[in-house]
Amino acid sequence: MKVQNTYEFNAPLEKVWDALQSPEILSNCIPGCEKFDPEGENSYLLSMRVKVAAVTGKYSGKVSIKDITFPKQYTMEVEGKGSGGTVKATGVLSFSENNGFTAVDVEGEARVSGIVARVGQRILGEGMIEGIVSAWINADFEGGRHQLRVDKLNNLL
Repeated sequence: MKVQNTYEFNAPLEKVWDALQSPEILSNCIPGCEKFDPEGENSYLLSMRVKVAAVTGKYSGKVSIKDITFPKQYTMEVEGKGSGGTVKATGVLSFSENNGFTAVDVEGEARVSGIVARVGQRILGEGMIEGIVSAWINADFEGGRHQLRVDKLNNLL
């Protein structure tokens, strides 16, 4: 599943960059994240819960921030495995500033395998799953859980 979106923040680039490397903010940007503990520089251990239809999978794994080119971009990798199979995602975050606003372009790919993927595909169909995942990941930062993320980020800025 490929994902792509642009988010705009009313803050200088450096503040947005710092916030999006903060463990508190990162943990709130990963859907289903239940644990997010530092494990060395730019690396975190995580536990997350993913639910598709009636099937829930609990995963444990690692988040790594790599290929850091301050203040332009970095790559975030998420890998995990658990009762529901495996999950692997890679995303490139690119930063740009214009008139005090910072744009963050996110482009990446996510893969889920195992029972969560098989049951979800059988119940919903592959096209519908892609639509649901795309809407879930690419939803604008408005209302609900997305507003909580924006509020936390704005409080840090």
